[in-house]
Amino acid sequence: MARWEKYDSRPTHYSKWHRYQPDRFAYVDIDALEFCKDCKSPLTVMELAQDVGQKRKSFLQTLYVARGLQVPGYVVLYTVAQNPQNDGEAISAFRMMKIYPEISEFHKVSVDQYLDWLRHLHDNCYCKKKDGQDSTETS
Repeated sequence: MARWEKYDSRPTHYSKWHRYQPDRFAYVDIDALEFCKDCKSPLTVMELAQDVGQKRKSFLQTLYVARGLQVPGYVVLYTVAQNPQNDGEAISAFRMMKIYPEISEFHKVSVDQYLDWLRHLHDNCYCKKKDGQDSTETS
């Protein structure tokens, strides 16, 4: 995803076109692939959705992508802030569940906790390890 939106909305032309094809192809968009800004390696794959109190969210294809890339996979539900002062305040809370390499239950996460988690992902990319040990390996 580009750092800043060019058009303030995402086009849906392809999604709509794909749904109307007579062959009934299977398709899912990948919501988020967090990657290291230095080495460009994938850090995690996420299925994102607005939190409307749902108890579950489909994630099978995201799990397959995470497993294929050998990176953690998550479902991340976000709560839209009621009166944000700016776009950086558009989200007020998160609920997350890990889906790869193991599946967890949803748990609530504050915006600050979510940001700390993202920082941890980036700070622990294997390219930043002095000894070259992959950050997913255990001692």
